[in-house]
Amino acid sequence: MNLRFKGFLRAYCRELSGLSTDNLRKLLQAVLDDAPAASEVVMAFAAAQGKEGYLAELARNTRLEAEFARAAREIEGAGGIEPFVQSVAAPER
Repeated sequence: MNLRFKGFLRAYCRELSGLSTDNLRKLLQAVLDDAPAASEVVMAFAAAQGKEGYLAELARNTRLEAEFARAAREIEGAGGIEPFVQSVAAPER
């Protein structure tokens, strides 16, 4: 199977969340309910679509509000998800 970055992120989101959807609202709810390990990949998947700000807005008034707002700013500042993951600001994993 030959996946591009966005396709890899989509598949990884589905694996970690247990859902077969690209809906960011549903993916966020899965992260909040029972799939916290999917939080970073859901943000990366949103950013691959240019929707990191949208996901940060969806996370308002949740325990992920500050983390997602910070991540969205850093991704936007780097010029997108691909430059961000190659930068020193990105988490090692």
